[in-house]
Amino acid sequence: MWLLLPTVSVAAFTIALTELAQVDVPRGLHVHVLPLYAPEPQSAERLWHLTNEALTHRHFHDLDELQEVQVQRCLTLQTMPEFIRVHTNFHWGPQTV
Repeated sequence: MWLLLPTVSVAAFTIALTELAQVDVPRGLHVHVLPLYAPEPQSAERLWHLTNEALTHRHFHDLDELQEVQVQRCLTLQTMPEFIRVHTNFHWGPQTV
């Protein structure tokens, strides 16, 4: 799930948390809470550079154009689970069999 917000604020974060709270965890997946101060970045942080690749070295005429490019990149990444797994599979995290 990707949630693109137009701003960073308490209100926007509240919206994000509300949306995420409604997501059903698919069968076969398990939620693991990381320690507050993990020794390595959280898995999602390792995806930022992948989502930002579509934005680098480009000029956008307006926020709508930027958002559309970002949405398309997220949709593309969603079709690449093995590629995502390579970037988010920490040795200390839960391992898939």
